[in-house]
Parts: sequence; structure tokens; C-alpha cells
Amino acid sequence: MAKKISNTDRYDHTPSEIMAMLQNADYLTEKYTTLGDIQFDIVEQSAADGSYVLRIDREVEANLPDIVKKFKETNEMTQTENWTADGDGWSCEMTIDASPAKITGKQKITPVGDKKSDWKVEMEIKVGVPLVGGKVEKAIAEESMKQFGLEYQFNQQWLASNS
Repeated sequence: MAKKISNTDRYDHTPSEIMAMLQNADYLTEKYTTLGDIQFDIVEQSAADGSYVLRIDREVEANLPDIVKKFKETNEMTQTENWTADGDGWSCEMTIDASPAKITGKQKITPVGDKKSDWKVEMEIKVGVPLVGGKVEKAIAEESMKQFGLEYQFNQQWLASNS
């Protein structure tokens, strides 16, 4: 059975300012370094009129149940984000392949008034491992919610320093 999670953060910046941040290679390097990735490689980063594609190979600590950590202390994943302009905001289809987990989701950055935005993330986590799959899904969901908070703090600081 899959685990679904959702998170929305409010930013004091426009969707265009947030998208400019997301497309900045220095931002990506600083973000993944600051948030503790062991290793990462930006495999694809391309922007065209009204679209942006990002694919990153990442290695992170496996904050998973102890039974899983016996077999896997780190987790390698490929994260793909396909962004498209959506009116005054942006929408994204995303996948994270982190065997044995597969995460799919959507992101949406929408304007709130003239100078603010809401950034909503919805994800579905599936782990195809008998007996412990549900525990692993729950652990990934909890870690993802924690990461949303850390990313929000990092993004706020980066935007304040680079806008």
C-alpha cells in the first residue's frame, strides 16, 4: 500500500523569483551540500520557453528502520522534475527512483497576491518489499516531511541573500 503526503509553504516571493532560484546551479549545489547529501550530480538541467527539466543523481543517508539499515546505510536515487509554466505560476511532475522505493508527485507554485507564493508538494511513496514495505514508506514519509521544513528554511535564506 502506498503512503501519500502533502506540504504547502508560503513564500514572500513571486513564482518567477522562486523559479529563477530553482534554475540557478549555485543554488542547487549549495542546497544539496547544506542539506547533507553525501554526493550529487546534476545530470540534466535545461530551460526552454515555459519549461524547465532537472534530473539529479543523489546519495543520501538512509534514515530508514533499523531492519533496512542492516542492508543499506545510504540511499542512491534519481530525482526528475519536469516544470511547466501554468498561468502566473509553475507546475511540476516529479519522480524519485530510490530502489526499492518509487516516489511520484506533483508540485505547484501559485501566486498569492502581488508578491507572495504558495509552493505545494504532493507525493505518493511506494515500496515493493514484502513485510516491511509499509514501515519503510512511513519512514520515508516522515523523513520527507522533515526535509520539507529544512528546504523551506534554506530557500528562505537563499532568496533573502540572492534576490
